[in-house]
Amino acid sequence: KVYERVKARTTELLGSGKFLTFFGGEHSISIGIIDAFARQHPGLSVLQLDAHADLRPSYLGSEFNHACAMHRASRECQLVQVGIRSMDVSEEEWLDRDKCFFAHEMAGNEHWMDRSISLLGDQVYLSIDLDVLDPAIMPATGTPEPGGMDWYPLLTYLGKVFEKKNVVG
Repeated sequence: KVYERVKARTTELLGSGKFLTFFGGEHSISIGIIDAFARQHPGLSVLQLDAHADLRPSYLGSEFNHACAMHRASRECQLVQVGIRSMDVSEEEWLDRDKCFFAHEMAGNEHWMDRSISLLGDQVYLSIDLDVLDPAIMPATGTPEPGGMDWYPLLTYLGKVFEKKNVVG
């Protein structure tokens, strides 16, 4: 029911022509939001900044769980994942290794920024889970993972994304 309500309300808000941002304490709301954006913007790319892959088709009996937030996006949109440092072995079959930038591979290497941006289409939905940041910067997340991004590289990266792509939400 939450998925349906979030998707319907997002679809309604998309009709306003405004730049929409959504804040939630629970990543599962992204499922309905991304579905609405994907219907509004054919060929949409989703840029996920997150510590976790969130690619499970189902978790704890639900396909609308926070651990499933990017599975549907990966099936319906072009998904690029940045900052990943934790995933369950069951998610590996859904992972597109060429479009996933693991944090340990990003460290000390700025080439990942341009490479990841080049994999995106023209229209981008940006999903930021605060646990993409290192817990030294953002300790109060529900599922902290060591080795996350630092503040200034994240800002530099976001600046490049907004400069080179049309971020729609």
